[in-house]
Amino acid sequence: MRLVFADETELDVIRIYGASRVYQGAMRDELAIEIDPDAAAYDELIKIFEDTDKTAALSTISDEGERSLIGADYSLLTSISQERRDVPLPPGEIAEPISESVIVVRVAQLSYVEKHMQELEKRIEGLGSSGGGIESTVELINAILGE
Repeated sequence: MRLVFADETELDVIRIYGASRVYQGAMRDELAIEIDPDAAAYDELIKIFEDTDKTAALSTISDEGERSLIGADYSLLTSISQERRDVPLPPGEIAEPISESVIVVRVAQLSYVEKHMQELEKRIEGLGSSGGGIESTVELINAILGE
């Protein structure tokens, strides 16, 4: 499976699973992304997942070529670690347990309030570059108030 970022770059992954958890005082969706340590360097993964432009939208491409949207704004890198995990055996097979090493990257989704604050910050930054003025300030206030 391949993970596709907002800028259309791709990363081979083993598995992605999600859960809800409290992070930085807010209940959030969190993804745990398992990656083969040979597929990407640890430092490279940190750089990729700290880039909020890349993580603005995430989707997957299955081994059959089907693309599925995961979601948007998984922009908070909560942890990255190398872990050992047991490889599941086929049903009914009896064998010595096998384990493998994987890198697990955990990213949390921005809350509604955080996303809204980012949009307001962009609008305010736009006021400075557009010359500002009282009309722009009134438009911004009306946008904030939803009028």
